[in-house]
Amino acid sequence: MIKDWSIKEIKAQVDKIAWAESDPRMDGYVSWGCKEDLYELYWYIEDKLKKCSNYGVIEESLLEQRREHNIVKKLGGNVEDQ
Repeated sequence: MIKDWSIKEIKAQVDKIAWAESDPRMDGYVSWGCKEDLYELYWYIEDKLKKCSNYGVIEESLLEQRREHNIVKKLGGNVEDQ
C-alpha cells in the first residue's frame, strides 16, 4: 500500500474547522455548523477505528501515552497537542 495522504494536511484542515468554530466574529449558527463538522469527523474516525485490527502491546503503549498526555495537560503541565 502506498500512503498517499498527509497527517499534517489532515490536521491542518481540522485546525481550520476548529478555528472557525471559535472565531468570535461568527454567529452561533456558523460556529455550531463547524462544531457539528468536528463531531461528524470524530464519529467517522471512531467508527473506522472500531473496524481496525488489534495491535496488542504497540497499540496499548500508544493509548497509554495518550492517557498520560491528557493527565499532564489536566494538571497544568506544558505539553504539545498530538
